[in-house]
Amino acid sequence: MDVYLGLGSNLGNKEVNLINAISLINLIEFDNGGVLKLVKASRVYKTSPVGFSEEECIRGVIPVFLNCVVLYKYENKIDTGYSGNGNGSLIDRSSTHNNNRVVKSAKIDGNKITTYYADYGYRYENIGDGLLSKVKNIEKLIGRKFNYKNEGKDLFSKYRPREIDIDILLLGEIVISRPPVLNIPHKELKNRKFVLQPLLDINENIFDPLTKDLYKNILSDFTETEEGKTQLIEPYGVFSNNYLMINKI
Repeated sequence: MDVYLGLGSNLGNKEVNLINAISLINLIEFDNGGVLKLVKASRVYKTSPVGFSEEECIRGVIPVFLNCVVLYKYENKIDTGYSGNGNGSLIDRSSTHNNNRVVKSAKIDGNKITTYYADYGYRYENIGDGLLSKVKNIEKLIGRKFNYKNEGKDLFSKYRPREIDIDILLLGEIVISRPPVLNIPHKELKNRKFVLQPLLDINENIFDPLTKDLYKNILSDFTETEEGKTQLIEPYGVFSNNYLMINKI
C-alpha cells in the first residue's frame, strides 16, 4: 500500500530536520510485522505558513517553511500469500492455518461455520493509529516543542513554528473518518498548495479516494481562489545522494 506523508519545518536547521524525519520514518516497524520502505521524495518547496503572508515572513513574524511530500510503501509479511475471493474474505494460499488472519464475521448454519476474514483495506486501516503515534514520536525526537508564546496573532497559537511537522496524507485509497484524531485523506489536503504541488511531483495522476477527483484538477481550481493566490510556494531544492542531502535549485 502507498503511504503519502507531508513534511514541513520552519525552525532550526530545516534541511536537516526534513532529512532526519525521512530517515527515521524509514525505520518504523509495526506490531503486526509491517514496515515502511522509502520510494520517492518530492521536490522541496519554500512556503508561507498557513494564515500568514509572505510579507509577515519577511518581517520575521514567523519563519518560512520548507515542505515536501514523501512516498513510502507499506509492506506486511502477514499479507504474503493472501488474495481476495471476491466476497470480502481472504484465501490463504500459503498455509492451512489461519492464526494470522483477522476475523471480520462468522455465520453459523447447523454444524457448518463460515468465517469471513478482513480484506486488505480493513487490515490496512488498522495501521493508521499506529502510524500516527509513531510519527508524533518522531516529531518529538527531532525536537518539536509546544511552548511558543502567542505574539498577538490568533493563528499563531495553532500554526506555531515547529522543528518538524509530519502529516499522514493518504493510505492508498482507504478512507478513515475519526475526527479529531485521524482523517484520511488529510482533511486540509485540498486547501494547501504546499501539499498538493509536491504530491503531484510524485504522482501526477493521483486522485482523491473520497471524490475520485484528480488532485491536479483540484490544485488548478484552488490556485484560482483568493486563498490559493496568496499561498506562497517556491521551488527550493531536491533530494539527492540517497536522500542524504538537499541540492538547492
